[in-house]
Amino acid sequence: MRKLVVCAGLALLTTACGEEVKQANGLLYQAGDTASRPVPGSAYSDSVPVGPDGKKAMLRVNWTVERDSANCLRVASMRVDRVGGDPGVNITGVRHRSTGCETSQEGSDTTRFETARISLDYTARKGIESFKFSGPVAEVTGSGRLKK
Repeated sequence: MRKLVVCAGLALLTTACGEEVKQANGLLYQAGDTASRPVPGSAYSDSVPVGPDGKKAMLRVNWTVERDSANCLRVASMRVDRVGGDPGVNITGVRHRSTGCETSQEGSDTTRFETARISLDYTARKGIESFKFSGPVAEVTGSGRLKK
């Protein structure tokens, strides 16, 4: 009887731990013209955490900027890589949507720039809780800022 209880317990543990584990690093998304002629000094990079509290994956966002004919700083190319964090956070559907040109609402800078909103989907388990998310996680700007 004791062997049966132990075997049943081990069977439950192995099925509970049988979740698919995703690779902790790698390319998730790439868009834009990687052969564009970016504005000198406009290769930007920043990180953003994604996932529920206590279970975060880390994303690295790299983007370049070019000036269009209307003198707007546009996001020319973008790359999103997973660079570690909890492998139990499953990230899919990375995408971006750009806005038109605008000026900063802060300060007196009149430079016009585009903003690109990065969205994605993720699922994660933390203990017995399941988390699902779909929506924006960050914005990058033609002025070189990443807003979380």
